[in-house]
Amino acid sequence: MSIFICGITGNQGSSIATHLLKHSPPPPVRGLTRNASSPISQNLVSRGITLIEGDYSNTAALETAIAGCTSLFLNLNPCFTDDTLELHTAKTILTIARAAGVKQVLYSSGLSTDSPEKLNSWDPNSLVGKSLLSKKAIEHQVRTFGFDAWTILRPGGFMSNYVLPLVKMYDGLVENGRWNTALQRDSIIPLVDVETIGRFGCAALLDTERFNGKEIGLADEFLTADDVLGKLAAVTGRDLKAVYMTDEEVDAQKGTNPIVAGLMMMRDLAKFVDLEQVREWGFQTSSMDKFIERETTRVVETYKKGD
Repeated sequence: MSIFICGITGNQGSSIATHLLKHSPPPPVRGLTRNASSPISQNLVSRGITLIEGDYSNTAALETAIAGCTSLFLNLNPCFTDDTLELHTAKTILTIARAAGVKQVLYSSGLSTDSPEKLNSWDPNSLVGKSLLSKKAIEHQVRTFGFDAWTILRPGGFMSNYVLPLVKMYDGLVENGRWNTALQRDSIIPLVDVETIGRFGCAALLDTERFNGKEIGLADEFLTADDVLGKLAAVTGRDLKAVYMTDEEVDAQKGTNPIVAGLMMMRDLAKFVDLEQVREWGFQTSSMDKFIERETTRVVETYKKGD
């Protein structure tokens, strides 16, 4: 088998690729990169991964990269300036994959994608609402496109969102130790380590019989914002606190700020995943403490920026 991984230089894609390479023997892994000379691309190539330079708008590059592959990991970022682009890109990739003879598709969307209307803050016309509907439409495409096997993963909030470079989206946290957040003090965040996504993704790609037709919510641990910042503060020595936005502040920003809208959605996201069901799959899971221990250098480097 040969596997094409979307976003292979990103968090989820690189984690799945890393776990695949640990398999003996490792399957051939392929992907796209915008810059083949970048350090992360060079690192992947040095580990035996085949990279084709290009992006998702370059169908020739996609066709070259997917040629000969039997499995596909599909993972796309939302586009808040064009709510049709993500679905269009997914259909393009799926069409090319089907023509190339790909038999299996693994798609990573996100918690609540299957039933976003159950969110307390649900608004189908909002930035986040349109993104969720796009991902829901992609899930439908994955199920019905005609591949022999498919699996859907729905991860929660990434632990890696609290270190560079992703933490930059959280207003004020690194700069002054104060996170101005649309979460509420009692909001439970369904946190997931990308290592867990990597384990599940690798297993799904290698064990088609077990994972075919499965739709799996993924989270490792439930924590509040205060819990997360307390753990980060203990390691970094920084005074890190959440500053909870008022309803008026949230209402003023949620229509134009996707981070605010996304955190508002996350207030009740934990109800879409059962931690016991995640553990029943039998794979090693993680925690914020384990993530911080593994990524101590990144955590310390991130939060020394505000000193």
